[in-house]
Amino acid sequence: MEGIIFYWTFWALWICTTFFMSKSNPKRVKYTVIILLSIILSSQYIHILGLKMSLVSIFFLILSYYEVGKMQGKSRVYFLITSFILMLAYGSFQLFELFDPVWLILDRNWMFAVVLTYMIIMMHNDGFKRMITLIFGSIQGEIVYALVLDRYSIEIPVGSLQFLDVISISVCLILAWSGFEKITSLFEGHVHQLEKGRGRQS
Repeated sequence: MEGIIFYWTFWALWICTTFFMSKSNPKRVKYTVIILLSIILSSQYIHILGLKMSLVSIFFLILSYYEVGKMQGKSRVYFLITSFILMLAYGSFQLFELFDPVWLILDRNWMFAVVLTYMIIMMHNDGFKRMITLIFGSIQGEIVYALVLDRYSIEIPVGSLQFLDVISISVCLILAWSGFEKITSLFEGHVHQLEKGRGRQS
């Protein structure tokens, strides 16, 4: 069933922000509202410039543009370059799937998510920028793919439930990797302190 991964993931994230995040955290309400709006808008579509787009994809684009607007100088330029690379990768993957689906030997959504996640991790170190790049680049890749097919009179929705499944898997992978990085960093710091203590004792 398309969209089941998205709904499970976002409900789990909503539970985490609502019941496990500190009430004193100013981002708690912001994250909770974004997650709930994403779930509500996921099944609604409108037509814009001849393209059928889900409201959640438009919502994600607005949030992404807002975050890009807050970036400055080289940070913004680098973000736009990496998003453009991800957009091309996303569109290329979709076209390969369309014209030569034989090479998809594993589950399509998981293969897609792993490729996107790997690229984003290689391009960004910050977890938040990884998320924004994922959303910004992927949605624009969806738009490019839809525009290409529109030239052949084939209409596909931008931001479908299948797309949201891929995004959800990628979000989980990015969160898992970012958590692993933090644990590794804490472990390395602890080992470094132990080595310093042994050096002083000797």
